[in-house]
Amino acid sequence: MAKKDAIFNYSSAFDTSSYLTDIESTWTDNAATHRNIRHDMLWSGDPDGTPGTALSGWDVGTFKLLKVHDIPNDATYLTRDEGTTNKIDNTAVHRLIRNIKTAFNLPNVIDVDAWPNEYTCANDEQHSLNWTSKDVGAYPICMNALGGWMRDGRTGDHVQCALVVTISGYDDYGSGANTGSWTVWPTSTNFTTYNSHYQGLVDASTAVASYTDPTKVGTEFVEAGNVVLLNLENQHKPTAVSRTKDQLSLSISWSNKSYADIKSLIDAAIA
Repeated sequence: MAKKDAIFNYSSAFDTSSYLTDIESTWTDNAATHRNIRHDMLWSGDPDGTPGTALSGWDVGTFKLLKVHDIPNDATYLTRDEGTTNKIDNTAVHRLIRNIKTAFNLPNVIDVDAWPNEYTCANDEQHSLNWTSKDVGAYPICMNALGGWMRDGRTGDHVQCALVVTISGYDDYGSGANTGSWTVWPTSTNFTTYNSHYQGLVDASTAVASYTDPTKVGTEFVEAGNVVLLNLENQHKPTAVSRTKDQLSLSISWSNKSYADIKSLIDAAIA
């Protein structure tokens, strides 16, 4: 399989620069509703099981999210729409979701009449701000669980792909605060061998800093960008870097649409 089957960079097709400062402020202002998620379950050998005690380096609080559903309206933002008083969006987060859905012809189009009064998200779709501490002990290769684990921390259907928009904290990659980098293995898709590898590390009481990736199948690719479509059904991870800053991103993900489905929609929309 080719790199384009695992990740695709759409940064040139959508300018996120006008959203970043306000979204970062929204994250900070809503600290009381941040949710701790056990992302380390993906390396537990049983991602759909019950979380045990978090290991040092993946302590509770290392990974957090803010569900868009939990973001309150920003009264000042409601009147900041293109110099008018047309109340379309509640925050910059909502505006980004609405605009990128329109630009990329993504599923579950926003009802602009209802949007300011009642945030909605289809059951097969997830919207969240996702944060990783700079002190994360390791970030080995991962792939989404076959059932039960959702990118926004809910339980439910298997999430197949995500559009990831980087917001802040990616300076260590050397291309700006909101340009991230991912390493993907398009042909590494066997969930059984993936789990077996991590179960062996668990059974050996391996320290987080010593966690290794499973054996790679096929070719490895690296892609950098600030708007990327990521296939969660093959193995992937943020490209290894010495982190000095916490990282924040927005994720729109789907459980009933494949990576190929979403890529086809975007490609047609921007052709």
